[in-house]
Parts: sequence; structure tokens; C-alpha cells
Amino acid sequence: MVVPPENIALASNGAKLALATSEHPKHPPDCILDGNLKTFWISTGLYPQEFVVSFPAPVSISKIIVSSMKVAHWNIEACKTDKPLQFESISDQSLEDTDNVLQTHAVSPQDPLVARHLRFEATRGYSPFISVHRLVVYGELSDASAKNVPAAAES
Repeated sequence: MVVPPENIALASNGAKLALATSEHPKHPPDCILDGNLKTFWISTGLYPQEFVVSFPAPVSISKIIVSSMKVAHWNIEACKTDKPLQFESISDQSLEDTDNVLQTHAVSPQDPLVARHLRFEATRGYSPFISVHRLVVYGELSDASAKNVPAAAES
């Protein structure tokens, strides 16, 4: 029996928003991690806009899918360290304007991607405001996490 991949970017699975550059009281950033396409985070103007998702431990990521509206350009970065300080780019992509239809941006790393934090930066938009409706990250605890060994201690 094949087990479908699990979305590890859900608040119910321990994911947290470490940062969001703007907040609207009716559409807060936490909506990104609730898994519901009907709820969303909306920016409050000016670019770049960004948010950082933190996982409770390092994870091995096989695919990232962002559902958004009016984003012209996404830069997605990963950080392996406990503190979200040193990010490396994993995707730098322009998107087409889809009017009022959700945009889907998918990233499938060629090499195994281990990260503790992911940063999503919308550098440009097709409107003064963007919205992010859902984030799906397929993956699992990395080998280092499963063994309870810090990644830096592995050789």
C-alpha cells in the first residue's frame, strides 16, 4: 500500500510562521498554514513581501507548492540551521498573472533538500496586494532528526 505524502507545512503538524512582513486583521499570516484554500494571508502593500515557515526539526523536502494570487515573482530560500539566519536560494521564478485564479508555483528539488526554515519572498506583484492561500510542503523528518542527532554533528 502506497502512503500519500504528508503536508508538513501545516500548523497541526508543528509548522510555525517565524515572520511575516505584513498583517491584515481579517486575513492573518497564520492562514498560510491552515491547509484551507478559502482562508488566506493578504499583504498590505509595498514589495518585497515575505514570510518564513519554521519546522520543529530539520525536514527532508521533496516538493513545495505555493497557491497565491497576483504574485509576479517568488524567491524561495532554505535554511538548515536552528536559527533562521543563513538562507540559500532554491527557486527564483517569475509567474504569469492569472487574473483572479489561483497561481500554483511548484518546486521539486533535484537533490534532497534538508531545511529547518523556508523563506518565501514575493519581490514583485501584479497588484499592490498579494495573497497566499495555501502552502504545501511534502517531506518528512530528515535522517538527522529521526536519530535525534544535530545536522552539524553528522560526518
